[in-house]
Amino acid sequence: MRTQVYLASLSNTGFGLNPASVPLQLGYIKAYAQSVLKDEIDVKIFITVESLLQAIEHQKPAIIGCSWYGWNIYLTTNALQYIKKKYPGILTVVGGAGAPEDEAGCLRDFGLFSGIDAIIPNEGEIPFVNFVKQFLAGGAESFRETKIDGVFYYDRHKERIVAGRPLEKTGDLSILPSPYLQGDLDEFLAMDLTPMIQTSRGCPYGCKFCVSGRSSWNKLRLFSTERVKQEIEYIEQNAVSKELRLTDENFGIHPRDEEIAAYLAELRREKGFPTALRMYTDKHINSRIKNITLMLKDLIPMNISCQTLTPEVQKNLGRVNISIEKFSEAAQWAHSNNINITTEAIFGLPGESKQSFLDVVNTFIKLRLDSSVIGTLFMLKETELNSAETISKYHYRTMYSVAERGYTKYKDFESVEIDPWAVSSSSFTFDEYIEMHEFAFIFNFFMTRGFLKEMVYAWDSRGVKIGAVILELIGNPALYPFIIDKIKRLHSCLLDNLFDTPEEVHIDFVRKYSLVNNGEYIGYMSPYILTCLLEGEMISSENQQVVIDEIARAAKSVFDRDGTGEEKDFFAEMDFLRQLIRLIIIPFWQKEPLAEKIYLDSPYDLVSWRAKDHSGTLSQYACKQPMKLVLKINSLSAYVQFIEKHAKEPYYLQSEYFFRSFRTNNIRRYIEMK
Repeated sequence: MRTQVYLASLSNTGFGLNPASVPLQLGYIKAYAQSVLKDEIDVKIFITVESLLQAIEHQKPAIIGCSWYGWNIYLTTNALQYIKKKYPGILTVVGGAGAPEDEAGCLRDFGLFSGIDAIIPNEGEIPFVNFVKQFLAGGAESFRETKIDGVFYYDRHKERIVAGRPLEKTGDLSILPSPYLQGDLDEFLAMDLTPMIQTSRGCPYGCKFCVSGRSSWNKLRLFSTERVKQEIEYIEQNAVSKELRLTDENFGIHPRDEEIAAYLAELRREKGFPTALRMYTDKHINSRIKNITLMLKDLIPMNISCQTLTPEVQKNLGRVNISIEKFSEAAQWAHSNNINITTEAIFGLPGESKQSFLDVVNTFIKLRLDSSVIGTLFMLKETELNSAETISKYHYRTMYSVAERGYTKYKDFESVEIDPWAVSSSSFTFDEYIEMHEFAFIFNFFMTRGFLKEMVYAWDSRGVKIGAVILELIGNPALYPFIIDKIKRLHSCLLDNLFDTPEEVHIDFVRKYSLVNNGEYIGYMSPYILTCLLEGEMISSENQQVVIDEIARAAKSVFDRDGTGEEKDFFAEMDFLRQLIRLIIIPFWQKEPLAEKIYLDSPYDLVSWRAKDHSGTLSQYACKQPMKLVLKINSLSAYVQFIEKHAKEPYYLQSEYFFRSFRTNNIRRYIEMK
């Protein structure tokens, strides 16, 4: 009789499945385990607590292995604790990016989470097979005395860890069968989950805020090009979802990645797949990265991740960014080839102050990027930044909130997922944290979504800084009541839902949830989800003109104080850009079919302005005769699918799904370049 092995990568379900991705990591574990152990085991994969508990009630497994990461730390440990109370004989194992690499970290987690029997750090395929082999040979009791390579086992009777030797990373990835090509993930491809492809493993960069920055993960290894192509083809033919995500930390770092990009571009032309593509390219811009973004420019921007430009902070992170000069050259090249260019920054990194962060933001504007994302520091489990040493050195204070859609309830099981945030340090105060959260909300509406990109660059060319406009909006509630209402709601959300301990978050959420009608949506308790809902309100047909008018008035107020040039020219530019903004917003809520292209008679040559990196004032590009602009949706098919899927849902949910689904390249209409 085959030994039953259950694998779980648990997603919360209280407000819809989150995250909603194909569990590729468990596919690798299953495919490799079955290739080695063959008929000795029967492996099943689960992504929800409901399905896992139902399966256990039907047939109890010998072993449960769980994938552990920042989005399901509490759900996983709560589920395993629940299972162990009811079925103490089941062996439980966790592994993945949330697993500690050393004995001290494992001892801490075994103490915190009583439902865990064993921890597997780093890559799990070979250690998990070692674990199962030992069970098949000696049973559950044998783990107390037998050291398993790559595994930390906790003997709760003697309160000690039994650990084998650490294992090197899998050097030859060809020993790992493809879970896609074996059909191990077919049931999940049929569930409209986002498919993921891993073309390589490893990251040579040592960023302290990221789990991929660990030294144990710095060796780059590749799956074969032919295998990657076969997996992409299999997904195209079998997946309900037509989106695709590449999990590589630095796609384009290896020469063969151009061949994979060319294959994707050809598939896109011939079959319209994928309709959307998510990936991170290598941080260093070279000819290979340029070629990849050229081939895939209707799907991806050129992304240059920097997180900070402050030299001291970069040093504290052990991070080396490209120079400002190369950044500027990349932006110019991208714009000359009609490619969007994006970056990100994190407020709260070690040594970053409010002022130094605002300087980073101002530099982004000077670089004339198409999208800049700013956020606050998430204290991700098992990163160096979240270590006791770093927290002590920089005097970090961590507070906790409910995670986005982070709730699951099934019968008498209940779990609240909790996010840890750095809310103060030796370089910024709690009040500054709240202020920068509010600043980020407005900035991201302007620049991450790109709705006001052209207007912001028109301001900047006349001495009107984006930071000054945002502070004008925040500081004058009576003049800008609609936007201030949104900021106040975000402010209240932050103060009402940040707590000193995870236990307080759980208690507060359960209390609030008990006060609403059963199943009523209260995702607004997560600041991230609330910003999506607020942005949806701001761009709705009923409100977008009010929002644009308030922003334009704030900019005119700053111009009166700080601006340069003729007032009448600035006002004329603002009047035209207000009209442009309303047209570039894509009405994802409308029932009628969207036009791929719409047209606008423009008094300015915006095509030349963008090609020259939005340098100079907009009035310098005035036309003698109106110029017909083409405003295009880059991937209309993605909108068709989105509307078909969400048209019947209330507007606030449509808004959340929209801002979570669409990224820089397809979140607005873009000016078609000739």
